[in-house]
Amino acid sequence: MKTNPRIPYLSPKEIERRASSFLDKYCPDRDLPIPIEEIIELKMGIKIFPVPNLRKDFSVDSYISSDFSQICIDKRCYEREENRCRFTYAHEIAHLILHREFYQSVMIQDVQSYLIFQNTLTHQEIKRLEIQAHLFAGFILLPNTQFLQTISKLTKSFGDIEAITVSDMGMIIRALASKLKVSEQVIIKQIEICNPELIKQVYKFL
Repeated sequence: MKTNPRIPYLSPKEIERRASSFLDKYCPDRDLPIPIEEIIELKMGIKIFPVPNLRKDFSVDSYISSDFSQICIDKRCYEREENRCRFTYAHEIAHLILHREFYQSVMIQDVQSYLIFQNTLTHQEIKRLEIQAHLFAGFILLPNTQFLQTISKLTKSFGDIEAITVSDMGMIIRALASKLKVSEQVIIKQIEICNPELIKQVYKFL
């Protein structure tokens, strides 16, 4: 397989390691839900700017500037979709941590320059950037040890994994999403990564 010199391959384990180092620095207690917005604005000094009609006019949900001074996000999402925003912030921070040199080289300053940047990317590059950022965001917002402990407490209240019913599983997913302030889809994906046995139960009922 051809390598990509602009966006190197990173294994899930390496991405998890970098996410853990990020939490060691900015949220060492790892209390859930991770205060990602506070980390970004107060500890990292990055401004979050809601932009009217960013999604409607440009089909862009968010982007981070190349100098890493600001994250721009669709205003409607910012005002109405808190859980989605939290994952979006973590996703954009992933580009800072994982793709710093690449982003610094492309000079993203506003939505127009971001769109130009997107148009320079190959399909493979977009896929690699997005997958790596999604993985990193999941590991930040749902660090394995704390996430598994939270899952364990919930599943035990319903009995053993094998005893969980369709209704139980739906309640567990919804409860986790509400408690940890992420979407149900993010919960399911992270369970798939860190608790494969439970995800087998999830997929039975989807």
